[in-house]
Amino acid sequence: MAPNQTTYMSAIPDVRNSDNIKTKKEIRYEGDFYDVTEWINRHPGGKIIVFYTEIGEDATVAIQQFHQRATNKVMGIMGSFTKRTATSQELQNNKPKLIFFLS
Repeated sequence: MAPNQTTYMSAIPDVRNSDNIKTKKEIRYEGDFYDVTEWINRHPGGKIIVFYTEIGEDATVAIQQFHQRATNKVMGIMGSFTKRTATSQELQNNKPKLIFFLS
């Protein structure tokens, strides 16, 4: 790998400066990754979002189900996040989820 080449994963070290190392948190939605590192603590639904930052997780169905009445607002918020396209290897590491609602 070239010295300045970056390899991305769902949760990778993000060096802000030599004194402060953070772990970048990304969620996958419709084949793209969104950096939610700074959003996690402000997410109105709480820390459930952290579950979807694990390698192989896909938040697409969860976002569509839980935010169906606020799609425009959610897409506006997500549009403010840094976005990158998932690699073919990352797409193969999918863990499909079934979400059930009990009434």
